[in-house]
Amino acid sequence: DKIIQFAVAEFLYAAENDARTKAVVLYVEPGGYYEKQALDWIQEGRIKFTKPIVVLVTGRWKAKLTRAVGHAGALAGSDDGAIAKEKWFDKYFRTKAFDPDKPQKVSKKGVRVSSIQHIPLAMKAVFEKNGWAPDFDKVGDLSLKPWFANDMGLKLPQKLKIPVVEALAPYNEEIALMNKEFGATYLRQTMRNASGASSMNIHTRLGELHGRAVTELSKYAYEENIFYALAKEMPKKKDLPTFNGILNFLAGVSAQEMNLVTKAEKNGATPNQAIMAPLVLLGDHPDFQQSRAYMKAFIGVYSELGLRSTEKSISWKKHEALILSFFPKGKKTRKKATPFLLDLFNKRRGKSNIKNLTQYLLENHPVGDIDNLLISSMLLELFFPYLVLKRMTKDTVENLFAYLSIIAKVVVLGTVSPRKNSFIKKINAKDSGVLHTSFTETAFRALFNGTPTKGELLEFSTLLGVTLTNGPGTISAKGAKESVSARNNISTAFVGYLANTGLAHGGNGFEGIQFMIDSFKGSGLVDPGQKTTKVPIKAIADKAAKDYLAYKKKMKVSGKAYDRIPGINHPVFKGKPINVDPREDYIYKSFKKAGITNLFWDFYKEFVQALYRNKGSKNVYCVNIDGVIAAISFKLLWKLYASKKVNKAEMQKIGFNLFLFGRTVGIAAEIDDHRNRGLDMDTRTPASEVMAIV
Repeated sequence: DKIIQFAVAEFLYAAENDARTKAVVLYVEPGGYYEKQALDWIQEGRIKFTKPIVVLVTGRWKAKLTRAVGHAGALAGSDDGAIAKEKWFDKYFRTKAFDPDKPQKVSKKGVRVSSIQHIPLAMKAVFEKNGWAPDFDKVGDLSLKPWFANDMGLKLPQKLKIPVVEALAPYNEEIALMNKEFGATYLRQTMRNASGASSMNIHTRLGELHGRAVTELSKYAYEENIFYALAKEMPKKKDLPTFNGILNFLAGVSAQEMNLVTKAEKNGATPNQAIMAPLVLLGDHPDFQQSRAYMKAFIGVYSELGLRSTEKSISWKKHEALILSFFPKGKKTRKKATPFLLDLFNKRRGKSNIKNLTQYLLENHPVGDIDNLLISSMLLELFFPYLVLKRMTKDTVENLFAYLSIIAKVVVLGTVSPRKNSFIKKINAKDSGVLHTSFTETAFRALFNGTPTKGELLEFSTLLGVTLTNGPGTISAKGAKESVSARNNISTAFVGYLANTGLAHGGNGFEGIQFMIDSFKGSGLVDPGQKTTKVPIKAIADKAAKDYLAYKKKMKVSGKAYDRIPGINHPVFKGKPINVDPREDYIYKSFKKAGITNLFWDFYKEFVQALYRNKGSKNVYCVNIDGVIAAISFKLLWKLYASKKVNKAEMQKIGFNLFLFGRTVGIAAEIDDHRNRGLDMDTRTPASEVMAIV
């Protein structure tokens, strides 16, 4: 061979004359006749070769190639491909290819293998055929011996479960230390315009949270998306009663906190600013600190014991000293457990050593705040699998109490007319009669002060889902991320987010509602959820289009700026004869399939057609996601509006807070992500990017 300058015949000659060599392994590629030449010379006696060969011939896939692919053996010529070479060796060995299930069927001359992994077993068989002992005593075997394994929570069949073996020193010591660590660990980096939680899909233009589009997430209940935002996985259905109970319990706020919201509103604060008022005072609340301490203690015990399952039976009495090293003994209990929490805790079914450890602590050691311990224990049990699977960081789990408290409190602080809302009063009083409610329904009742139908809950949770995120570039997300970058408390980061929402971001939904109020004035509409011929949607849309075009012309003539129609057109979904916002299209079709009618939405879809028919646009605009939010919001508000139980300011608050309820959940994921991945001051703008305007 001109490249390696060592043909097979020469190699075998060298091996024959090397006293240390007992057998030869050949790895053969297509192309050339060196192997045939060597085998022929051996059989003809032209060279002496008495030692066995184990050979692997590769490259059957190259048989159909018609041109070289990069090296000397890449292109076979006439009858020197892989299949031809296999035949040369099989003829020489006078036996078929090696069968690992029948290893005894080999020749003293050797054997051909069809897979590189069979070489050790084939060589062993050839040695035995020749009556030779191995050069070295047997140590272990060649089976796969992983130092690490992760079945990702899947229940694998026994055949696929490969046992983990202890590594050689000193690696075993390092691995033992590493195995005590819980949760994901991320590289720290600048997160100014980046996020590991949210993204904007460049093809669909849909916001995504942990890799799933908001349209997909809109199919889930509010409480499921809250869980998902922090765990990156949806909760198990059996865990939702516990999770809903915890959310409702944490949602309760004091009269003083509600008064702060009311005072802010009286001073002209926007809904986001009013909710901020009590959140500003939270700081790193003692309850947050207490829960964090409990979480650290639980995780510390499990780390030292190497526990990765909550189902394994443990005798905690045997580990008394270890428990006390993490849970200090001697603190007096401040109060007895709230019956609701104790009942919620006791109703947790199935084996749980976390529950057993909590019971052991309650029975044997004063632990401080029992309610906090119970909540922390239940939260750890709910989220523990995702901590073990490294879907969550330890910091996330330790701060679950803080994240969930703030999300839940935003809902109650965002209540419209709280003094009239008997349900929210019961939430604040921690009335066990309402604390088992689905948190989706709790959020609905906070805004609309009524019991939702199944259809209304679906529409409501869909709205919350599509508003979860619009990527890390939104100003609401940037407000939270910049606060984390300044190394603020979690509560302060939520304040940063709320401060970055406003009448142009989050609070502009009412403009669409006002547009529909004006358009449907005098229409005789009774129920926007029922199809009817009495309300001519197409005619209403035509009139609205003509009225708007007349208004626009009048404003242009007078040289004044004119208002644009809210809820239509999009900077990305444009330029086609008929344009569609995929988010709107997805939700509309989903609702239609579920048998849900919304005449306001139908009006919006007719309006963009009417605008085009009346030469108000060069093509048919899309109805955008703001239009969807306005249409669904107004439908949910209709009963209150038609019965004059809600005024314009309250309607504006409902529209704004509906956006905030959804976005707060996505922001929780954003805050958590930046805390775990970001760097101090990483959101500042470099001097090279700023400019001075004269």
